[in-house]
Amino acid sequence: MPLSFRPLFASALALAAALASGQVLAAKPVAYAAENGFGQSDALLIELKNSGTRAVVVTPLGRGQGAVSTVAGFQVVTLDTPYTEEQDGPIADCDGLPTRVRHDTTQVGTRLRSGTANKGLSELSYAGTDTTLDGCDAGKVVSWGGFVAGQGTNTIHRNLAQIPGLADLVPGSTLAGLSADPGTVVNNQLGADLATFGSGSLSFARSGATVPYTVNADGWIVMSLPTGAQRGYLRLALADNRGMEQWLSADMLGGVPQNLWSPQMMKPVAGTAWGAGAANARIWESAIFAKSTFPFFFYLYKDGTGERVSKDLVAGTESRAPLSAWTVDGSGALVTERTTGGSLLRRRTWQPLALNGKAMGVLESETGYFPDGSTVVIIPPRVNAYIDQGKAVKPAVKQAARQATQSLRSPSSSRSLSR
Repeated sequence: MPLSFRPLFASALALAAALASGQVLAAKPVAYAAENGFGQSDALLIELKNSGTRAVVVTPLGRGQGAVSTVAGFQVVTLDTPYTEEQDGPIADCDGLPTRVRHDTTQVGTRLRSGTANKGLSELSYAGTDTTLDGCDAGKVVSWGGFVAGQGTNTIHRNLAQIPGLADLVPGSTLAGLSADPGTVVNNQLGADLATFGSGSLSFARSGATVPYTVNADGWIVMSLPTGAQRGYLRLALADNRGMEQWLSADMLGGVPQNLWSPQMMKPVAGTAWGAGAANARIWESAIFAKSTFPFFFYLYKDGTGERVSKDLVAGTESRAPLSAWTVDGSGALVTERTTGGSLLRRRTWQPLALNGKAMGVLESETGYFPDGSTVVIIPPRVNAYIDQGKAVKPAVKQAARQATQSLRSPSSSRSLSR
């Protein structure tokens, strides 16, 4: 989304005071990435222009520009040209039939949560309109979104002048999370891979591709893909206590980001492995949801069965779904199985990457297998960590007798991660 901004002042008066005290607008863009643990993958890049009255922004929806204002403590960019998508709309009240709408994003805003304008935590929100395109409600316009503290996506933010360097990624080092797959970075559909750094090239373990790269003045690793497209990766923060690094990924044109996403990265540690047999019969919490109000767990029992457990901390409820089996396969990956829809067998694989305290870093993926032998990718490979929360004890009651008291709601952002 955004490119550069220095101060996040709540009023023109505060901006004037800052300028008078010698502060100036940042010479580099400011990048935002969904904070680890909240189950989101949103991203933004913002660069202020014309003394802060205008901005260039890059979001998952594309690159744009607009006028800058302050709304309820948010720095808001009102886009000159909205980001537009056509999508399914609500059932029309007038005739009960489905509709199609033009979904316009007209504004994007950030609010400082902590730290400084150059480094800290922020909140990212959007606003726009939905215009009904067909049926008896054709032409109806409904506003959506807005700028209310606590209702957006929690992010970290970094001025690109203050991001960590890449000096540790020397030839021969490996990083999990990059991808040389064809396609766009948006919507988390690229399969994460293990990339080994060479002298000006990256070699990918899963895809087998070797691609050239350069590092530009802003710190982007710019890859030249076999398709002729460019893809960029930008490191925003070093590993947290679970080994997960915050990065941005971008589709690029001429070295310039065109849209953004926020993948996780991790440095693999040679020799990392799951325990033997029942040693893995633990409660494993997914790190990418651990800070949210909807944490997600795998309960693995000693008898080789288990449960997926989703909790709603606000409502005080939980939802459970059985796992028919789990095991460590011949490759060293931990694999869980469950059946949905009566016939789709879903296998989730955790290939171990690195153990950081109680958190097992993994390359996680899930594939569905139909009775006719066909398959579907449900979760492309991604970096995650599973936190050991203690021994998993199978309840005495039968799974069939256990029901959730309330269905879990999805996180508010349309760019939430799959469970």
